[in-house]
Amino acid sequence: GKAWLQWIIKLALANIANKATVAFSGAATSYFTYDATNGTYVKTSKCATNKDVVTGQSYNFKNVFVLKTTMTHYPNGKHRKISFQSGSGYYLVNGTYEEIKWEKGDAKDALKFTKADGTPLTVEAGNSWVCFAKTDSSVTFE
Repeated sequence: GKAWLQWIIKLALANIANKATVAFSGAATSYFTYDATNGTYVKTSKCATNKDVVTGQSYNFKNVFVLKTTMTHYPNGKHRKISFQSGSGYYLVNGTYEEIKWEKGDAKDALKFTKADGTPLTVEAGNSWVCFAKTDSSVTFE
């Protein structure tokens, strides 16, 4: 009931992440700006708010995962080969972030997340955005 809801403590991590900038390449950068009123991150690109084509609503996510991995080009030079085996990354929630480790394995396997020290990662209930970036991509927090 209502009394139980009052006891819920929002997950807050040690590092501030009111805005995260993920530079995927020289041409592609995404921004995740924390909206404290809604408790979600709003995704933008090139200073334009990304919106759902059907609903017209801006992309809002409770959880954001930035996962770093190895990316190369296939011989045709047009498509990227992305390793989904494992890597490091960041988990953003409630205006904070934490460094994490992730692994997937085979195509049918689920993503698994842990804290950087290998202990289980607690993920807050809600929708999530997962993005993969090159190992050397710039990720900054404000």
